[in-house]
Amino acid sequence: MSAPLLLIVLLLITTVGFELGRRRALNIAGGQISNLHSRPQYYGSFTALWCIVPALVVAGVWLFLEQSIITQILISELPEKYQAMAPEQLNLAVNDIRNQAATGLTSQDAAVQAA
Repeated sequence: MSAPLLLIVLLLITTVGFELGRRRALNIAGGQISNLHSRPQYYGSFTALWCIVPALVVAGVWLFLEQSIITQILISELPEKYQAMAPEQLNLAVNDIRNQAATGLTSQDAAVQAA
């Protein structure tokens, strides 16, 4: 999922959370705002924060760790001869796989092409 689409979905979820929190506060108070401790918008804002903050934390952690997680999964799926390479050679092989995925060009090595 692209970042702009993710932000749109998060804003939509936050907006729905705000409205649901506000409506629930009004329903609990029986429609009388004077029965509430705070204004209905505060309850809606609190619910919206509980929707967006955890989602942003998870998205931020994923964006920070994404590259290393995908690289480790890729390396674990490679044949033994690649896993036994020196770190510099393995890094070159991983870069070759990334370049092949980005450009669509084929490699002569079947393992790199399969990855």
